[in-house]
Amino acid sequence: MIKGGNEITKEEFQAYREVQDSGMYNMFSPDAARAAGLDKETFLVIIKNYSELKEKFENEENKEED
Repeated sequence: MIKGGNEITKEEFQAYREVQDSGMYNMFSPDAARAAGLDKETFLVIIKNYSELKEKFENEENKEED
C-alpha cells in the first residue's frame, strides 16, 4: 500500500483505527482524516486497502506476541 512512494505505517493505520473505533466520525468525512492527523492521500489509501492493512498489522502484532 503505497502513498506518494511511501508505505502506510503501523502508526498511521493505528491513528485511523482510533478514530474509527471512537465512532464519532463518518469515516468518509474529511473531518475523520483531520481527527486522525492524516493527510487526504494517506487516509484514502487506508480506506481503499483497509482489509489488507488490517491483516498485515494484526499479523505483525501476533508475531510480536509469540
